[in-house]
Amino acid sequence: MEYVTAGSVEESIKRVKERSYRGGHSASEKLIREIYDKSTKNLIAALDFDTSCLEALRIYDNSRFDKPLQPLLYMRHGRPTYLSENASPWLGNLLQGTRFDITHLRESLKTNIPRKGRDQGR
Repeated sequence: MEYVTAGSVEESIKRVKERSYRGGHSASEKLIREIYDKSTKNLIAALDFDTSCLEALRIYDNSRFDKPLQPLLYMRHGRPTYLSENASPWLGNLLQGTRFDITHLRESLKTNIPRKGRDQGR
């Protein structure tokens, strides 16, 4: 599964407004907040590989118009294989208080050093 985000709900609202000003489609702030809430709840559920049955999950930051997608987190079989050194505050806030907290993921990466040549979640 690949999850692409513009970041926080505020950033998502801002992006939709900018897109609308450029002639693209728009949505109400209420609808954006509802979609964002459902989307992030689904992401947390997907991170629980025991119940989601996913093999791999990749999270990307797409908050900047002038930059390509920035990889934030890769997980494979429930274990992190990559976590950006500059993980977005959005991701840290979302995962805070869960078993997928950024601190826990970093610790898991330290103890899960990939073998030479091993696929790192791609």
